[in-house]
Amino acid sequence: MMIRQATAADLAAITDIHRATTGEPDPVDRPAWFAAHAANDRYGVWVVIEHGQVQGYGAVSVYTLANQPTTAAAISYAVAPAAQGRGWGGELLAFLVDWGTKMGFTHLMGQTVTANLASNHLLTQAGFVKWGQSPDLLPTTPRPTSMSYYAKVLK
Repeated sequence: MMIRQATAADLAAITDIHRATTGEPDPVDRPAWFAAHAANDRYGVWVVIEHGQVQGYGAVSVYTLANQPTTAAAISYAVAPAAQGRGWGGELLAFLVDWGTKMGFTHLMGQTVTANLASNHLLTQAGFVKWGQSPDLLPTTPRPTSMSYYAKVLK
C-alpha cells in the first residue's frame, strides 16, 4: 500500500469509491473539485494504491465560514469497501493530519455519517473531537441521515 498524489486519471476511481461507500450518486463535480485542489499548493487530493489500483482517497480542502476562508482546512476520505479493515483509513487520516500540520493550518475539520461507526472511531482515534451533530438533515433513502462534525486542533 502506498499513498500518492492523485491525478486526473484517478477521478473515475474516486467517484466509484464515493458511490460504493455512500450508496448515493456523487454530487460533486469531480473535475472542478480536482482542479480547485491542484490550483493551490496548500490543498490536495491523494489516493491509496495497492497492486496498481486506487483503493481509497483523501483530500485537504478549503474550509470557509460565511463564504470567507479560514485558518482551518476540511478533510475528506474514503476507502473502497473491499479494502476496508486493513488500517488504510487510519493511515490516510494520519497522512492528512500530517499534511495539514505542515501547511500551517490551525484546525482540521471533518464530517461523517453518524451511523458510520468506523469513521467516527477513526476520527476520535486520530485526536479529532466531536463538535456537533445534525439530526436527520441529509435526505438519503430510505430515511434521512444524521451527520457528525469533528475538529482537530493542530500544533
